Amino acid sequence: MIINNNQIKQLFHTALDLKNRGQYTNTIDYCHEGLKIDPNHPEFMMLLGECLRATGKSKQAQKYFFKVIRIQPDNFFAHAHLSHIYWKQNRFDRAIFHGLRALPAYQNNADFLYYLGQVFQRVTLFKESIKYYEQSIAYNPDNPLTWNNLGLVKMFSFNLSDAEKIFRKALTMYPGKQSLMLNLGQCLNEQGLSFQAIEYFKKVASSIPQESHARSSLLISLHYHPCLTPEYLFRAHQTWSNQPNKTRHIPRISCPIRIGYVSSDFRMHPVSAFLYPILQHHNPEKFNVFCYSSVLVPDAITQKIKMLPVHWRDISKQTDKEAYNTIQKDRIHILIDLGGHSGDNRLPIFVKKPSPIQISYLGYPGTTGLQTIDYRITDHWTDPSENKPYYTEKLIYMPHCFLCFQTMTRFPLVNPLPAFDNKYITFGSFNRLSKINPIILEAWGKILQQVPESHILLKTIAFRDPVIKSRLFSFFEAMGIHKDRIHLPEYTSSIKQHLQSYHKIDIALDTYPYNGTTTTCEALMMGIPVVTLEGQAHVSRVSSSILHNIGLKECVAKSLADYIQIAVQLAGNIDLLSQLRQSLRQLFKKSPLFQWQDFVDALEERYQRVANVDDPLH
Repeated sequence: MIINNNQIKQLFHTALDLKNRGQYTNTIDYCHEGLKIDPNHPEFMMLLGECLRATGKSKQAQKYFFKVIRIQPDNFFAHAHLSHIYWKQNRFDRAIFHGLRALPAYQNNADFLYYLGQVFQRVTLFKESIKYYEQSIAYNPDNPLTWNNLGLVKMFSFNLSDAEKIFRKALTMYPGKQSLMLNLGQCLNEQGLSFQAIEYFKKVASSIPQESHARSSLLISLHYHPCLTPEYLFRAHQTWSNQPNKTRHIPRISCPIRIGYVSSDFRMHPVSAFLYPILQHHNPEKFNVFCYSSVLVPDAITQKIKMLPVHWRDISKQTDKEAYNTIQKDRIHILIDLGGHSGDNRLPIFVKKPSPIQISYLGYPGTTGLQTIDYRITDHWTDPSENKPYYTEKLIYMPHCFLCFQTMTRFPLVNPLPAFDNKYITFGSFNRLSKINPIILEAWGKILQQVPESHILLKTIAFRDPVIKSRLFSFFEAMGIHKDRIHLPEYTSSIKQHLQSYHKIDIALDTYPYNGTTTTCEALMMGIPVVTLEGQAHVSRVSSSILHNIGLKECVAKSLADYIQIAVQLAGNIDLLSQLRQSLRQLFKKSPLFQWQDFVDALEERYQRVANVDDPLH
């Protein structure tokens, strides 16, 4: 076939002119005409791919861009288009591959560098993400999104002091920018500076709609503040939603009950350790179980949960309205929120009331404040009767603890008391730094003062940041405690190594007001007594519930002075510590927290009761 080059050139210039004027449909027609004459013309293929992509036909566009790179393997622009298409398809490995192939043509382009930063951020390759965000800022320092994302990635990689500097610098350039204030608040919270964090959250919350994740950030941060009463927490949560309480019409339901669990934590997360035995032991004759997952980055635990006898629904990419429709289509009788106001929550779904019965459970330490959530599952230790007025939900009491715990990995053997070899007591806490405030730090300092030669081991990912480590050393040194007695080990991502770290401590010190939950259970399983301070609100009574249920109520303090005294007295009784070291795991396994089937039977009976089933014993 003889190709008329002049005709090709004329067609191409006409098509290009039409494309530049936004007439994509006509451009597509001219490109097809050109490709009839020369099927291997890369410029027509590129132009056709661009117009197809611009009209929302990305899959068709993708085909032509691949044809281009078969002819011209180093066509940077085709690679750039393919990268963006794969980004939209959430195929991030391919987006990275083609993005890097396109980079030579865009290495001075701030927008493309920002885009690459986003792709690497999405797959948690933070080192690479930081590199491209910083390069983007070098070419265009006036994009607040780049500053914001750079700060976020620094925060996600727990370089918290750098992240704080970035957010503060960006706020001098963009005063009042809500996303920057919100993220600065979260960064401060991760450093245990809840007092400062709350002030930033309040600034953002004062100018945004009530039902928002930003306002949720304020509410969860209030639980870290050691001086707030249950009444204050309740009033703050009441303002979250001004939605009227929808009429509760619960039809009589016959078994099996269709029950749905909504969470962003069907993954390696504390919620899964307490939810897994429930999902595993539900009675399939009585319950059809649905999991509505908002997990953004699934992991091995996600896959393990998906293999249970549940109906799996991925709503991570669905809007709240789409998720609402999905739940309604499944005709769910009882819908359970496992996140409350924690990160990536889906509370706006519950505002719309997709299920006649809605329950809050497990993942949040207080009321949601949401009138459309009917019940909350708890126990008498964490929520005694005097706490009832501080919930918009009606409380459903479990007979023992509101938790059951199943280890998601094999626990190492309990070792002998380390004090025997060390010749000194080692206290420890493996809680997040956000739970460690100056009041509890001072109490730990006083314990160290009263137990000569004792040490403390604090393990949290935030100590990756040398500035934060230095800040903590300075705090204790101001109390006369030398840094040699303070151990801040390197963070371990391995669960096995994490659990082996418990071999180094003799006594675990709980945080206040936000108690540990998983860390409390882990310490007890490793033979380590946990000293806790019991407050008024649920958030500061969780460890108390766990300890009462395993028969270790003597470790529950009623005041800071009592907390210090219990820790000091324990440290002085090596024989008791050694005895507890060898007996606590069995005590835990014999406790209600480890009797999974009994727990689920009691939970199901309560589900049946609130569902008003025809025969609750069916």
